Amino acid sequence: MNGDRMIADLVILGGGPAGAIAARMAATRGARVLLVDPDRTPERLEGLSERLLGWLRGQGLDSRLPEGSPFVPRKALWAGRESAHNGEYLVERAALDRSLRAAAKDAGAKIVTASGQVDRLGPDLEVEITLSDGRHVLAPRVIDARGRKAHVGRPVTRGPATLAIGGWFEDRLDAEPEARILPFPEGWLWIARPGGGRLWVQATLDAREGDGASPAARLREALDGASRIGALPGTPPSDWVDKVPLGAPLVRDCAPVLPTGSIDLRLIPAGDAAAGMDPLSGNGMFWAVSGALAAFAALETLAARPGPDSETLARRYLEERIRETYRRQARLGRDFLLQETRYAAHPFWARRRSFPDDRPLHDPGHDQNTPVAGSVAVERTIVVETGLLAERDVLITDREPSGVAWLAGIPAVEAYHMLRDGAGEEALAGRWGAEAARAAMAWFRARSLFPLPR
Repeated sequence: MNGDRMIADLVILGGGPAGAIAARMAATRGARVLLVDPDRTPERLEGLSERLLGWLRGQGLDSRLPEGSPFVPRKALWAGRESAHNGEYLVERAALDRSLRAAAKDAGAKIVTASGQVDRLGPDLEVEITLSDGRHVLAPRVIDARGRKAHVGRPVTRGPATLAIGGWFEDRLDAEPEARILPFPEGWLWIARPGGGRLWVQATLDAREGDGASPAARLREALDGASRIGALPGTPPSDWVDKVPLGAPLVRDCAPVLPTGSIDLRLIPAGDAAAGMDPLSGNGMFWAVSGALAAFAALETLAARPGPDSETLARRYLEERIRETYRRQARLGRDFLLQETRYAAHPFWARRRSFPDDRPLHDPGHDQNTPVAGSVAVERTIVVETGLLAERDVLITDREPSGVAWLAGIPAVEAYHMLRDGAGEEALAGRWGAEAARAAMAWFRARSLFPLPR
């Protein structure tokens, strides 16, 4: 530090899951990391998937979950049918963010409680950042993890204008923890009961509706509308009519958003700063963390193999990954909306029936290499191998349109060629071990790609 100017190897703007995870990883490798966050995350509830918890557990971070984060089935009363196909951990987001930032600090990152903005991108890998406390920071690279606010002033493609209005309500002390997704004519609700006498109600609504009503009034109208059609859990309906928010509601923009410009490798976006996902896709925090991993892999590659070839590879990898993930998540949300036909004529539902397009989730017309069920294609793509980016042949199936490079540590394409040429499980076991061979054989059989010896 020199007066009011600080020097770092890497600055990360935003200390949510994407920023905190990226800061921890870089600091663990010995980099001088500055993590800038104003610590203003509102107290709200969010769902954390089992998939993400598994990754956190593998990193020794599962203990960082806030206390009282119950695992609950995620029930949906969709298209008139109730289902509970998966579950989620209900976590208080502000507490989670602080805990993950503490993990980054423990790894060696310096935490600055402030906000920051990029003032200058220098020609010699020098980025100048001004903090809200008046200090300046210089670094060769920055990860932008500021969420959707990072898109202000950038060229972007946006989905239908959408708001999430959420608030805490008083609940019964004996209420069992649960989470529900409930559609109604003007949108859909996520109702989450973590226990302890409170529940979180979040309404996803069209930003163009509401006739100028306040957020509190729109949240109340959402509950009333869902109550009128019998969508809300519990009886009698008066239980919900009388509920009053415990404080002012939280309003957030949650429209899908995709930047359309090229990535500057001095300023790499991660999480919602890379692309804002459709809220119905159910992968918000997982996308944030996986985006941090992608950004870190790009940075590691640029450091290990500096030069124009690595820069081209890193830029391609990040841009293709962002576009592909955005398109897939937007189509997932669209397909879920299309299942709910009772309200198809209402503005909220009608405006979202063809976004981002009318193509299927796995679109053979968009990608000629995407095979139909029961077949496979081989495609060259960019993967992360031993922590660095590399081009490798992968297997493309109708279930895995992004490609599979390894099966339990076995190169997927190599195993496929061996099996196609008549080899069996014993040959795979001889090269990669019996356990890996069994897992690979099970993967091929589950996809019925071709007859396999048993």
